[in-house]
Amino acid sequence: MRLPCFLTGLSAGPGFHAALRANVTDKIQVGVRWQGAIYASTSSIGLTGGYFLTGDYRFVNGYQDFRPFVGAGLGYVAGAGLAATATTLEATAGAGLGLQAIAGFQWKFIRIAADYTQAVASGGISSLNLGLGFVLFGGKKN
Repeated sequence: MRLPCFLTGLSAGPGFHAALRANVTDKIQVGVRWQGAIYASTSSIGLTGGYFLTGDYRFVNGYQDFRPFVGAGLGYVAGAGLAATATTLEATAGAGLGLQAIAGFQWKFIRIAADYTQAVASGGISSLNLGLGFVLFGGKKN
């Protein structure tokens, strides 16, 4: 099944995510991430969400104010939507394996990132997200 609106045309809406990460080395972090979003356009609305195992590679060693990173995620994504045409109202849903690419930077305890999520088997649930986050309980980096 294919979800309408945010796959076939431009749509936008608020999204959110929460992540729990741990340092494996000074440059590598692994973690889990939960995310969701609401999308809308002039003729449709949709909801997506997912769970991911993630990994980040940071390009700068030690405690630095500015640390760029790239990352990837593997997980489960699901979505549902309603699309309206001149004569019909269609409801659709899909779920499956999802892949994620992440790039951004951390400045002190502020994290700014862009991520792209694509479902592999569910008919193409995809999203591009820009995010601003805050690192909690991070402490001083080595």
